[in-house]
Amino acid sequence: MRGQAFFDQKIPTMNLLKYFFCSFLLCLSFNLSAQSNYQLHFLDEKGPPLSGVKILSGDEYGCSDSLGTVVASSKHAIWFVEKEGYSTTRIRLKSDSSIVLSARKDLPLVPFGLEGKDQNRFLGYHIAGSEIQTDGQQNFLIGLSGKLNGLNLMHSSGVHDGSLVTLLRGANSFMTQVAPLIVIDGLPMQCIEMAGEQFDYGQLLQAINPAEIEHLEFHSAGIAKILYGAAARSGVIMIKTKTGANQPKGISVDVGSAVMVDQVRDYPRLQNRYGGGLSNDFEERIVGDQTYSLVDYAADESWGPMLNGQQVVHFHNLEDGASGVNINGTSPWVFPEKDESTFFKSALHLRNRIGLNGQYAKGNFRLVYERMDGENYLPNSSYQRDFLKGQGAMMLGRKVRLETSLNYYQSAYKGRVNRGGVRNPFVQMWQWGQRQLDYGMLGDYKHADGSQKTWNRYSFDSPQAKYHLNPYWIRMEDYQNDEQQRFYGHIGLNVNLSKYLDLRVRTYFDQAKADAVERKAFLDGQAGLEERRNINWNQDWGQQELFLNFHDFSKGKLHIGGLGGIQYQERRLAHNHYIYAFNQQQQNLIAISTLEEQVRQYDTFAFLNPYFKWDNIFRLDLAYRKQLEANVAREEDDLYSLGGQFNINLKELHLFKEVKWMGHSFLNIAFTKMELGEQWYGYEDIRFGDMSPVEQQEWSIAFQSSLRAIPLTIGLQWFRQDITNALNLVSVSSNTGYSAQGLSEGAMRNHALELNVGIDWVRQGVWQWNSTLLSSWNRNEVKKIAEGLPMLKLQEEHMVSPYAQVGLPFGQLRLRDFQYHENGQPILVNGKYLMEDEASMVGTVYPDFRMSLSNQLRYKDFSFSFLIERSRGGYFFSEDHQKGMYAGLLEATVAGGIREEGIQLEGYETGTPQKMTAREYGGMHHNEAQILNVLDACYVKLREARLNWRIPNGKLVFLYDLNIGLFGRNLWTWGLDKKGFDPEAQIEVSRALPLGRGSAIAPSVASYGMEVGFKF
Repeated sequence: MRGQAFFDQKIPTMNLLKYFFCSFLLCLSFNLSAQSNYQLHFLDEKGPPLSGVKILSGDEYGCSDSLGTVVASSKHAIWFVEKEGYSTTRIRLKSDSSIVLSARKDLPLVPFGLEGKDQNRFLGYHIAGSEIQTDGQQNFLIGLSGKLNGLNLMHSSGVHDGSLVTLLRGANSFMTQVAPLIVIDGLPMQCIEMAGEQFDYGQLLQAINPAEIEHLEFHSAGIAKILYGAAARSGVIMIKTKTGANQPKGISVDVGSAVMVDQVRDYPRLQNRYGGGLSNDFEERIVGDQTYSLVDYAADESWGPMLNGQQVVHFHNLEDGASGVNINGTSPWVFPEKDESTFFKSALHLRNRIGLNGQYAKGNFRLVYERMDGENYLPNSSYQRDFLKGQGAMMLGRKVRLETSLNYYQSAYKGRVNRGGVRNPFVQMWQWGQRQLDYGMLGDYKHADGSQKTWNRYSFDSPQAKYHLNPYWIRMEDYQNDEQQRFYGHIGLNVNLSKYLDLRVRTYFDQAKADAVERKAFLDGQAGLEERRNINWNQDWGQQELFLNFHDFSKGKLHIGGLGGIQYQERRLAHNHYIYAFNQQQQNLIAISTLEEQVRQYDTFAFLNPYFKWDNIFRLDLAYRKQLEANVAREEDDLYSLGGQFNINLKELHLFKEVKWMGHSFLNIAFTKMELGEQWYGYEDIRFGDMSPVEQQEWSIAFQSSLRAIPLTIGLQWFRQDITNALNLVSVSSNTGYSAQGLSEGAMRNHALELNVGIDWVRQGVWQWNSTLLSSWNRNEVKKIAEGLPMLKLQEEHMVSPYAQVGLPFGQLRLRDFQYHENGQPILVNGKYLMEDEASMVGTVYPDFRMSLSNQLRYKDFSFSFLIERSRGGYFFSEDHQKGMYAGLLEATVAGGIREEGIQLEGYETGTPQKMTAREYGGMHHNEAQILNVLDACYVKLREARLNWRIPNGKLVFLYDLNIGLFGRNLWTWGLDKKGFDPEAQIEVSRALPLGRGSAIAPSVASYGMEVGFKF
């Protein structure tokens, strides 16, 4: 298509794979033996092997595998050793060794690095790859839920292949929610937002294979944000993938397989006592010599007669022909045996992986292929995903190290979960519909001529759909399919120039392509004619960087080092959206409309990052980043970022050295200031005045300490963020020729407090039991919107949208509330609520407190773990509740016999107490009392549980490291405002801003599975 010509370089799949293997084999060909290595075996003091032990010397590092083994080069005599929960130590190597580490429970807070190791010296959190249990989910971020303090993932378990909203410590922009930057093996991963008319295609973060993550570190404050610039304004998630380096010399193979099942667990509670219609009576019609009772086919509400078994003419009893409609018998007016729950199926997922690892004297490599096949819980769905990865490193002589990482991902989907709109089966399940519908009968969804059979006919005589299509027609005929590809990685050289100076040159690339087709069958009532939407997204991103690393020059107790360099980035994006009328018989396309968008962004940065350390007690890190050239901001913006952080090893201070109860303790103070260029210049329909760069200033103080008397570690972090000159778009009259005015006058503030507590309850012999508690509090306040503007609606086109108001937390829902008596009860007048004359703010859509509790119990070779999450604060507006009450679908419209007896509202009555009918009560939710649809977003979830059995080595011939695991995810939810209304599913967003409302939400899904892995 024409938009594709925007890219100068195309990478067909075959050429891409040739490039992949040639680069990989280049690394492999240089792995010639010339230097010996030592094999280290790390053990716990109680005997079991220790995985995840980090070793570091100079610019080389490693991490022990599940057997506790890691290979160390003999060219370094001194190695530093670190393991979470164990004492940090230093070892001198002369031969292969077994090393026993002493236990000491540490939290994953890393405020003090190991001898200048760059990625460890920033304040952050560390998580081993084995802890990221995605269990078949498509996005690795899902596995981080409850494991990174302050991180809030808004994601529906029923749309696991779609987008998610990543929130960190509340709102940080009036325009868009900026997610933490993901950096994989040094490559800043670009997030590509992809959405069609009624489908969500995710963000292409599925291209990161969770099984290949060795560990990740999360840096929410400090200078890590400075080094990556504006894209890291919300923090950095640094991912280190498996390399094949941590194993004995030679070749090994690892194999893994898993089978998973998704089952629909929960959705809004629906009533089963009354059927479709708008009255308690049936229409009577005489056909021939017989009188029939007809269903109100045109109604999409369930205020009809009680389901009492009377014989009636359902939609499936009608037979439409050329001569008119015929009645083919009757069926009882009862709640069906096959209700909406039978529309869902158990979704099966299969995952298979094989990896080849090599370790040589001068290098290492890893080649892995993974295939995943499955479906979702809706009819006519399937997917296939393939991962291919090659990673290698080698020494070219004694001073030059070549490394490369190449990753290829492709997927093919059919029948993704529908989102929003009338062509969505969930609309007619819990918004508008009839409760007597038999889904077994709905399965026969089309006539012989190809037209659909719908329950929602215009009338007895007219078979055309009035409002709603048959749900099986939506899934079988109006389906979509898409293909996605992503190829990313890097090639780099590290050159040792002298004892203190290294040169690093790297080229990163990230190329992505996605194509989707969405269909609307039987267009304009013509068989063989359908509407097709062809949507494609393309990205070509590259970065070249040159660093000089000055490491660990020492003068007595003073150590000096640093990093400096220059980066150039370029990103090209194209988004094309074509709408056609497609004639299946003639196989031709007739263009209806075309949308083509193309963007090119580039910038050049220089940065400097020196550090100063005194005797392993004090350390000061400084960072400065300056934009030299860019097309995403104006020249006069002159963007820069700077920051610093100061670390104190408290235990090494004279004041605390003799305190016997105090273990390793650290204090970190960090400051950053960033100037951010908003990428809104060039929008022809927006008028920009005198704009200024957004400024973001942050302070953080973190403390961590372990206790010797009891196996307890406590971490506490305080955070404050101030944002000024924030961009807002304010609506203006169309007479100006613009749709909005851009103003850079906004300001907001965030406060956060985060607490981590870890404890070993039992550590005796073959028994181990430990727990970790994470909790975070966040407070947000809008300080300013614009001069003379105290309030701003964030989305104009929708009636219920979040607002910004000065003095209140960002993202307020604004509706008419009840008038309240001084005793706190809503005021009633003659049995009805007395409402406020004007709308008011009722609460923010953001939670203010989150907590998670993880437990792990180990006995010999068995381990059991589980994770519980809690979220408190925040509200959302549920259109499903609003319309489900109005249409008589929800259980609350029959509860307590209100259909028969009516309902008397609770409150302070100022008139004559009166009852209202159930239909009046349901209609009130849609009309004057929409505040009743604002639900509390609190919840408690059993997020995951896992049972593992590791068979000891030596018991199986040829195999080792055999693990068998059972797992479950999203197993239970409680504490909801209303059952079936999951706050996490309410993820309707605009520009990645949570809108605090949900419509036609997908049901919640629980996942179960089994996996097996081994090596040989």
